[in-house]
Amino acid sequence: GAGAAGTAAGTSATGAASQGLLASTTAKVALGVAATVLVAGGATGVRHFTASPAKPRPRPTPSAAPTVQLVAARQCKVTGPLGDDQTPRGAPAKVRTAVRLPAGAAVYRFDKGVYVVGPAGRTCSGSSGNSSAGTTIGRGAAAGSVFTYAPFSIGSFNISTCQYFPDSPEAAKIRREAQCTSDLRVRRPLDLGRPSPKMMVGLNPPTTEAKPASPYVAVVLGVLNGGSLTCRLLAAQADVCTAALTFGVERATAGKPLTPAAVAAVQRQIADAVAASKR
Repeated sequence: GAGAAGTAAGTSATGAASQGLLASTTAKVALGVAATVLVAGGATGVRHFTASPAKPRPRPTPSAAPTVQLVAARQCKVTGPLGDDQTPRGAPAKVRTAVRLPAGAAVYRFDKGVYVVGPAGRTCSGSSGNSSAGTTIGRGAAAGSVFTYAPFSIGSFNISTCQYFPDSPEAAKIRREAQCTSDLRVRRPLDLGRPSPKMMVGLNPPTTEAKPASPYVAVVLGVLNGGSLTCRLLAAQADVCTAALTFGVERATAGKPLTPAAVAAVQRQIADAVAASKR
């Protein structure tokens, strides 16, 4: 009887000890937990297990918040519809921008309030006519260029709408009365974090001019009911195209400015499109 009782007690103690260890493992008991274990002769002993101290986790380095900066601009010659000189007088004012300008990029001024980012040290000019105006930074296919187009007339607005937003309600309205087509194959809508204005980035816009030697990038920023900005540069200056289009977005939303964080988000979208346009 006593032996049976001892055996039962031993079995009970063993079961309790096993449950205690399992519970400790499952609950991942912290420092200084005493685990009871069965030892020879039915006696029990206490062993202390000390968990290894947790290794400190490295803290991520905080990234610098986007900031607005003042950037000096270079004045370009502007001619009117009759070839007359319409270049603004006086030194161009510095421009406030949240766009990160890479090395090799510069801000150019054309008319008052008309600023464009392009490759530094290039020739530049602007002109206006009865139905549209344009600016150009850089000449010649070998080095590429950045140019803008601003429609004035209903006809030129319609052409831009059909080219860059052929699936829009505005294009559908034009199509009911006139031809409305686009030869721009790849278009990516830009998310500004708000519904308007509508913008898109087109990859490899068609051109009748000679193209730079490969590898190069070519993208166009289109603004619904607005103008466009095309950047075609050698791949080594892809970041200049990214800055040029992002700056174009910033200028097009100047009436209701984007936050620096929103500008940074737009710049990332444009950078992806520029990289995808590489040829």
